[in-house]
Amino acid sequence: MNSKEINVSNQYFKEIEQGNLVSMGRASSLGWILFVKDDEEYALHLQTAFRIIVEEKIFLASSDMFQPSDRIQSDDKFDFETFEWDIQGNNRYDERVKQFMEKYDHNLRVNNTSVNQIV
Repeated sequence: MNSKEINVSNQYFKEIEQGNLVSMGRASSLGWILFVKDDEEYALHLQTAFRIIVEEKIFLASSDMFQPSDRIQSDDKFDFETFEWDIQGNNRYDERVKQFMEKYDHNLRVNNTSVNQIV
């Protein structure tokens, strides 16, 4: 992504600032987040590397989609070779999204957004 694309993306992302989180999940390897701001819905679809940072710590990352959930990994019969990440609930992403939504229960407002290159 070049600097012009980053600037344009940052302008689009400003639209969701001060919006409220409604829901989030994934469809295969595409993460989605739904916001409401001024009675308008905004759906953010992410099929790239991304992180959600809460209280200065990474809470959720796109790469979590390909890691087994704690429940799956703690099973004595777990075998990474046969791990099916795309089944809803099997991966760490699904597990963390559930925890995130339970913790914040739609009471989360977007303070700021930032698009940049991860290096």
